[in-house]
Order: sequence, then C-alpha cells, then structure tokens
Amino acid sequence: RGYARAVPRFEVAADGAARIAVDAGARSTIGDVEVRVVEDDCPIAADDLRRYVQGPRTGLFGSGPMLYVEARVRAAPERVRRDLVALGHLDAEAELVEGGAAPEEGGPVDVVLEVRPGCLYHVVGHTFTLARTSAPLRADAERDVDDAIVEALRAPDSPLPVFRPRLA
Repeated sequence: RGYARAVPRFEVAADGAARIAVDAGARSTIGDVEVRVVEDDCPIAADDLRRYVQGPRTGLFGSGPMLYVEARVRAAPERVRRDLVALGHLDAEAELVEGGAAPEEGGPVDVVLEVRPGCLYHVVGHTFTLARTSAPLRADAERDVDDAIVEALRAPDSPLPVFRPRLA
C-alpha cells in the first residue's frame, strides 16, 4: 500500500484485551518511470513497459498518485524478460537500474528500467513435448523444461537447426 516501513506494537490493556497498534510510517509513491530500451527492436512499447512497475492509485476513483509497491517494482525486470522470451527474444535481459527500495521518509521514488530484447528467433519444424514419467512433476517442472529448452537453443553445438532472426 505504499508504506515502506510498518512497525506493529503489541499492547495488553488493563482489562486483559490484546491490541495491535501499527505505525505505518511514511507513504511512498511512484515518481518518474524511465524506460531505457538499449536496442530499437523491442516488441513491447515503452508505455507498456512502464506499466510493469506501476502500482495501485490513491484518491477518489484512482485519480491520485500511484503507490510504490516494492515487491512489484523488484519483480518487474523478470516479468519483462519472461514476456520477451515468450515473444521469441530468447536472449532478452531487463534490469532495474534505479528504484529498488523506498526511502525511509516516504515521497516519490523514481524508477529506471533498462531493457535489452536481443535477437528475435523463430523455431521452424520442431516440436517439444514433455513426456510423462512415473515420478510426479514438481510445480516448477514446466519452468525447468522451458529453461532447458532455451539453454539448448542457445548452445552453439546444439543439434537443433540454426535459427533465422527476423530482421523486419
């Protein structure tokens, strides 16, 4: 909710009732969001990339400032990278250059997101399947398979065919 440091205090009243008092501290909002796209062939527009770090808004009907949600901002680069890989940019990278932590005193936090989409790859004529095994699959097995496929595609000595990047 935009509060960087919330401190709970536990109290026991004279009648034995327990109370929790929370000192919410200063509230932080998203300041300027700068998106630096290192290469020109990024399929996601800069305005859409900004939305990866944006949080909920305050005020009547969401017309107020946007709240700084640290977990959302810190997760943005990985979400951008995953989406670019899904669009065929297997070498995609994204990083948070600035804006990882809210200041103790609250106020606006400027965020700088740097994106390097890399080449666009097309796989032609191959099908990847996950064979069932007698062992139960872990919840993250699909992610492991995706990572293994991407690593196999990146390997220079891979038996898979050479990829043709789309240059248009």
